[in-house]
Amino acid sequence: MRRTILWMCLGVVIAAMPLAAAGCAAQLAGVIVKAPNAGVTLDELQAMPEVELGREPEQRFRVTVGPPLASLAVRVLDPASSPMLGVRAEPSAERAGRYRFHLVYASQQQAETEPRGTVIVLHGLFGNKDSLPAIWARIFAGAGYRAVLVDMRGHGRSTGSQISYGVRESRDLVQVLDALEDRDLLVGPVGVFGISFGGSTAIQLAGLDDRVAAVIALAPFANMRQAVSDFGRAVLGPVGPLLPEGMIQSAVSATRARTGIDPASSDTAAALASTRAAVLLIHGRGDRHVPVGHSLALRQAMQGPGHLIVLPDEDHMTLTATPSPALVDIRREALAWFEAWLSDDAIDAMPRRWIVTGGGE
Repeated sequence: MRRTILWMCLGVVIAAMPLAAAGCAAQLAGVIVKAPNAGVTLDELQAMPEVELGREPEQRFRVTVGPPLASLAVRVLDPASSPMLGVRAEPSAERAGRYRFHLVYASQQQAETEPRGTVIVLHGLFGNKDSLPAIWARIFAGAGYRAVLVDMRGHGRSTGSQISYGVRESRDLVQVLDALEDRDLLVGPVGVFGISFGGSTAIQLAGLDDRVAAVIALAPFANMRQAVSDFGRAVLGPVGPLLPEGMIQSAVSATRARTGIDPASSDTAAALASTRAAVLLIHGRGDRHVPVGHSLALRQAMQGPGHLIVLPDEDHMTLTATPSPALVDIRREALAWFEAWLSDDAIDAMPRRWIVTGGGE
């Protein structure tokens, strides 16, 4: 909320004081890259109460990554002896248009089995691993995978002062995969499921690390420059049109002085063009924060196997924060994608309804 108010204040100031453009761009640059946990110490984060997830056996630990150094909180969920069978959506009695989701577990226990693969689950910008991603982790654990939840740097219970729109975050996750290997926790082929910012980071990770065999990205952005412009205008609402595009791009350019990272490095489309992983993109046609054009551009960048699903009735919030009953349909598609590509006979397992080709339709 404070970040939203700051965006709005900056929009008003910029509209009313065009002569202060350079100073405003520098201030806005700080907003663009400031992490939610900036200034929060590791001791303070560790003192936060842990959120209990469900019936799945789990491990919790931290992984030190960098540079710059950060401590990431990690939770590993294994399939439960009472496997999860599905998800049931019920309308919320408190708020119209909202739903409560219940995970349906088997009533009879079964013998524990070795996980069939590993799925990394990544949250969105300003999110954390213990909210919506926790539901997805339990969905994947229920399907027999080892699900790994990660608070990316500066989010949740992880340290870090800056956001780099997937650049440092993807490098961090390479180190998380290394740590999982060192702990003998990286089982079978690796899939990554990411929400919004996490979806773009998942694709950038696949561009760096050949261990990633498949990716599912919900509402990802194609590159940092366009993402900041689109997201900032959506957050500003009616003030959005008052913010000059040149000012936004000047502010994005100014982030390099703060982070040492060229904004052009945050290029999800370029990462997608270089990866061999199979990538499923899922986007809402009504998304104003990260418009569907981002996924259309990513679809065009594909050189390997991939597919885009556009959901006509969904927007950014229903895919990333307050999900609708479409979660049930997305679950089906996500499990089918990992079933197809996290296996030795991936091509033979590919459902006919998917178009698997690079370079667009």
